[in-house]
Amino acid sequence: MAKVRKKKSKQKQRLRNETQKRLQSLTPDAIRDQATAFLATSRYRDAILAFREVLKKGGDKDLVLPDLFRAYRLRHGQLLAKKMPKEAESVTNLGGQVFEALPRITPELLEQALDFLPVRTVMAALKEKAAFAVLTPETEKRLGILLVTEHALDLAQDLPEDTRLRTERPVMAAAADNMATGDWQAALHAMRPIGRTSPFADLKTFARVMAAWEQQDRSTLKKALPRLGENFPFKGLRTLLAEYADRGSFRSVDIYPDTAALLMGPGIHKISCRDRIQQHMAPLNLDGVAADCRDFARLLKPESPDDVLETLAEIIGKGSTKHMKMIRLSCPGFLNGSSIPPRSESVFS
Repeated sequence: MAKVRKKKSKQKQRLRNETQKRLQSLTPDAIRDQATAFLATSRYRDAILAFREVLKKGGDKDLVLPDLFRAYRLRHGQLLAKKMPKEAESVTNLGGQVFEALPRITPELLEQALDFLPVRTVMAALKEKAAFAVLTPETEKRLGILLVTEHALDLAQDLPEDTRLRTERPVMAAAADNMATGDWQAALHAMRPIGRTSPFADLKTFARVMAAWEQQDRSTLKKALPRLGENFPFKGLRTLLAEYADRGSFRSVDIYPDTAALLMGPGIHKISCRDRIQQHMAPLNLDGVAADCRDFARLLKPESPDDVLETLAEIIGKGSTKHMKMIRLSCPGFLNGSSIPPRSESVFS
């Protein structure tokens, strides 16, 4: 498997080298046209190479840098979708450098920056270029959420004096401390001065959502969750709480395992595995049983899951040799610890 990956990596590198050689033979305008075509076909990595080649050949920075920044943002999303967080982080760093080098920050570029750059990078560039005038009510709201969730409320002091993010900062600082310790009722109390038009309004709604969850108040959850803006973070948390508000149970535990464990404790995964195993029993689906039993065994006894697997196999097979043989034949290595793949960690999103 490692040889196959190495071979594919070499093939990709060869194709990139060939692309770069072709680009080097073109004029800056022709390369820029090619880069735009790469963007249109989701070839974001090639687009980045092409835009950088235009800059090397003396292309107009005012025209090229905004396009290069957009390509980095799109490439970042592409890498996250492929579950490549380390590579995505590298793209974030490079995108941040381009954002800081932009000759002018427009509202559109600011929206793109808030999609993937750390808020401290964004604020530093806005301050350096005196570009706070590009803030719109929507970007101000997004900025407020990031200032709190990324523990950067101190940067609100850099904003113009009449900006609500700055004037309401003392209120949010007290509330943020309560939210950090999970005291949602105290956070709500601290945010009483925050009105519906405040850029911090979604955070007040979020505190109400979490307080309702603690009280198992499904009615308040149903009313509050839809009020969170579409750009509010913690997608997994919102999804699970919406499921609970709707039916009193979770359906996406396996999609957001870490978030589910934060809400319900690690025992929620045992319940989920148990339910999946039961679903495979009638009619008997040995492949499904085997896959879910591996997860269940890992949860019950991480240090020696094969011991649990053997017991489960005996229970499923009702102790008969015939059923044990069926399980072994259907699932090669079912009782071997080496057959248990490591569980991947998910992001609290």
